[in-house]
Amino acid sequence: MTWATPERRLRLTWELFLVSFLALYLELVAIRWLASEVRVFAYFKNLPLMAAFMLVEVKSIAELSLLFGSTWLVNSAAFSGILLMILAANAVVARRAEVNRGATYTWLGASLIVPYLVGLGWLNAGPFAWRAAIGALATSLPIFFAGMIFATSFRRVRDASGVLAANMFGALVGGILEYSSMAWGIRSLTLLALGLYGLSWLAQAFRG
Repeated sequence: MTWATPERRLRLTWELFLVSFLALYLELVAIRWLASEVRVFAYFKNLPLMAAFMLVEVKSIAELSLLFGSTWLVNSAAFSGILLMILAANAVVARRAEVNRGATYTWLGASLIVPYLVGLGWLNAGPFAWRAAIGALATSLPIFFAGMIFATSFRRVRDASGVLAANMFGALVGGILEYSSMAWGIRSLTLLALGLYGLSWLAQAFRG
């Protein structure tokens, strides 16, 4: 058939590449222009940060429950770990004049992808101390890097009330997305969080 010839397939491949490149270019231009011309979009990067935080929080509690059971002690330990990571992130940002945003996003993505691919079930074969140390670190480490990103971003803004409002709306969005785990499972929250952090990175990288 004529459409299956090598020349035809090469042409279609180039057309698909050009269309995809043009769509990505227009998307980035829109993000950059909207953030600079329409004030509300300047806070967009904070909305997915908070929404993803809500997803990671729920995921952390669920994963720790698989290791230690669903008790009030596990919940309190999870929340304590999250708060400690937020405190540590703020301490790091306060001591450093500049934080490499790209590297922080990279570490954030890695801290989500590695536990997703490896899983935490294998920790049940080890002693309690091993489960507690590795499990707590694996579930709360993304909060540390996300906290660094938020603290760095918040330090640069002039309108703190607008950023906090975006955070509140992001918490609402994250709370709604949490219910997707009832259809797709707790592990799906990791992928949703990665997508939201990706949106945040785009908004920060191309805001200008």
